[in-house]
Amino acid sequence: MKINLHQKAREETLAAILNASEKLFVDKGFSGTSIGAIAKEAKINQSLIYHYFQDKKALWREVKSHIITNTLGPEHLLQAPHIDSLDELLEHLVTRRLQLYSKNQNLVRMLLWQALEEEGETISGTSEAWIESWIKQIEALQKKKKITSSYTPYEIMISFNAIVWAPFLTGPFKGDINAFCKKKLQELKKTYSSEK
Repeated sequence: MKINLHQKAREETLAAILNASEKLFVDKGFSGTSIGAIAKEAKINQSLIYHYFQDKKALWREVKSHIITNTLGPEHLLQAPHIDSLDELLEHLVTRRLQLYSKNQNLVRMLLWQALEEEGETISGTSEAWIESWIKQIEALQKKKKITSSYTPYEIMISFNAIVWAPFLTGPFKGDINAFCKKKLQELKKTYSSEK
């Protein structure tokens, strides 16, 4: 089988850019990292970065997507799948994210940096459509009386995010993430079940 050398060089360059970007974004954040520093770290010409990415924001989003895809698969970046129960909702919005963050301290660091950025929303890469797709799933479960209507879908999303984020705010999680997850899922089921 003949190897396409051009394609191989392209893949190696892209990998060098993503690896260098991840390292610098994790250490210095979005604002603290320049395209020039990324090029130097990747040992490539700065113009090559712009060949692959429109700007630093696009590169930031791609680094995050790359980490998520390598851990959970590309389907995690898409809109919410059809959810038919509180258990499925918790699996997608709590369990998988806790596992993702526990395995990817670099992603956690990038997300913490992102929260501090003035441009946090524009670099997040989380589309309004993705958030809205989860809000609609929660609304649908509430209409079917599969979860409580005592809270708005937005309030439910906030509480899930708080539980997912809290263990990582002070550094790597120092415990059994599966036991923590199991305990939190029980609490969430009790809080959000339509059958109290």
